[in-house]
Amino acid sequence: MEYTSCRGAQIPVRHRVEIGGLALGETDSRWEYKDITVPLNHRKGMFTRQATFEKNVMQVIQEAVRKESGEGWEPADPMEYSALRREGRIRWKTAFSINPLGDMNKAVSASIRLKRPSRPRS
Repeated sequence: MEYTSCRGAQIPVRHRVEIGGLALGETDSRWEYKDITVPLNHRKGMFTRQATFEKNVMQVIQEAVRKESGEGWEPADPMEYSALRREGRIRWKTAFSINPLGDMNKAVSASIRLKRPSRPRS
């Protein structure tokens, strides 16, 4: 039997599917998993309030997850900004500038792990 690792646990895989250009899906007997990449393109400059920046980023992520929920998907991991950042799920790019106030960081995208109950095979 083939196994895959999910957060350190060994999960038996029945089949793998490619879902609309999204990350490879994984299925065990209870849950089907997939990762989506949410484009963010939010800049955080020197004078951007952290709370405002986090709120804007999370609104984009929550909207993407809401769209997926129509097909039964739900977050498999915590959906707090601090957790996403700590786990390295937000991809950053430093935008160098000639601005004397400093460079700006840009949140490019977020990787979100989703799950839904496995559907019985016909």
